[in-house]
Amino acid sequence: MIIWVSGTPGVGKTTVGKQLAKKLGYKFLDIPAFVKEARIGKRVGAADYLDVDLRILKQKLSQQVEDNTVVSGHLVVRLPRKQQKCIVLRRNPLKLAEGLKKRGYSMGKIVENVEAEFLGIVYDEAVKTFGRGRVYQVDTTGRKSFQITANCLRIVRMAGVGDDVDWFRDLGKKELDRLLLFLARGRRVVL
Repeated sequence: MIIWVSGTPGVGKTTVGKQLAKKLGYKFLDIPAFVKEARIGKRVGAADYLDVDLRILKQKLSQQVEDNTVVSGHLVVRLPRKQQKCIVLRRNPLKLAEGLKKRGYSMGKIVENVEAEFLGIVYDEAVKTFGRGRVYQVDTTGRKSFQITANCLRIVRMAGVGDDVDWFRDLGKKELDRLLLFLARGRRVVL
């Protein structure tokens, strides 16, 4: 089986993916590193950002990825003739913004990623790719990586149930107001 660990930047994909692979005795593959090594991404702008053609990524991964692999990245593709599950790591968007700021992300990238997390863009893309029955969410907010990995192990081994993440519903009014104000200011939207 191939296990995808996906999510926006700053949710713990690489750390949890590596830990999960070790616990399962699987190989680990990091999509950003793979894209760079395979030279299948085009650099966009001055930032360290690569644009990837998903058809080419799928083709290259189909040639390289074997069963018993954990694949980590925000991009997911369904590989033919492979049994696959996807775990999408989620994080409170306000906590995500703090973490990305500490990592030195530009305000534009912070807003873009916080908005994607808030709207569940990565989760929706994973569901479109694999189908709802093969995609699970895990809320990483306030949890240590070993706790998140344990959740992921339950999902993989016992067809466990992930978390039901919906930031519209889950954030309190004050948090939601702060988040919407942050996004509006970040986008420089005048209401």
